[in-house]
Amino acid sequence: MVEVSPSGYYILCPHCDNELRINRKYIGQGVSCKFCAGSFRFDLSGPTAKPVAFYSDCAHCQEELRVAIKYLGTKVACKLCNGKIHFVPNSGD
Repeated sequence: MVEVSPSGYYILCPHCDNELRINRKYIGQGVSCKFCAGSFRFDLSGPTAKPVAFYSDCAHCQEELRVAIKYLGTKVACKLCNGKIHFVPNSGD
């Protein structure tokens, strides 16, 4: 079992509801939607950013995985290589 943290998140823009892929390094910062140019603070615990999924590389096969947000904090098997993964939140998320 390998612990893996999200590399980034898929969230819904609070202005236009389009899905955005945002790297975790932008947590706590102001970001702009590439579709509507609306600005907002990327804060996972705030009311504006609605995470629907996250992405991370599998520690076994190195392929990028898109994972539903409900699996954060759970133990799963990679859909590509069946490697055992425990998705853990980043510190500060």
